[in-house]
Amino acid sequence: LLALLLIIVLATQVVSASLELAFQHQLSEAYPKRDAQNAFSGMYFAYLNGAAFVMQFLVAPLVLRFVPLRMVHIVMPAAHIAAASFLFQSPALFSAGLAYMLFKTFDYSLFRAAKEILYIPFSFDVRYRSKEIIDVFGYRFGKGGMALAIKMIEQAKVVFTDGVFACIAAGAAAVWLVLGVPATKKKDSERGV
Repeated sequence: LLALLLIIVLATQVVSASLELAFQHQLSEAYPKRDAQNAFSGMYFAYLNGAAFVMQFLVAPLVLRFVPLRMVHIVMPAAHIAAASFLFQSPALFSAGLAYMLFKTFDYSLFRAAKEILYIPFSFDVRYRSKEIIDVFGYRFGKGGMALAIKMIEQAKVVFTDGVFACIAAGAAAVWLVLGVPATKKKDSERGV
């Protein structure tokens, strides 16, 4: 289970980095001037934080109480696959912003809470030590490793488009989707689901 959690966290950070790069590219295309980019970003992240607030304090407690954990870990990556597909089909600031906002809103609230539930069966010592590796190393290595891989591939004169970033995000979300089922199997059986 801990290995699955680490791979899921790495996959989520690949989704995050890919969607963030697509969003930043579309933002610079739509608003070439830095002042306009900053103004748009300020409003965008204000809305994002508002949506995350609603998810964290209103939606997540209800979802985690009434929806099976496996379903939560299926719906989140499936939603990201759908958002990445929309970005692939219609690369624009709206689709990139929507996909990135969806990811960040889920990540700040529902994903982190749903992930924490999976640690409950472990002893305190195992939780403490594994969370250090998974939550600290996994998050940073996933995002940093993705950035390094992109930079190295770009050195070989490969051009990344928003469509490529959308495909990478969808692929990483598919890994998350596939691993979310076995990761939640024991927890849902304990809840009688």
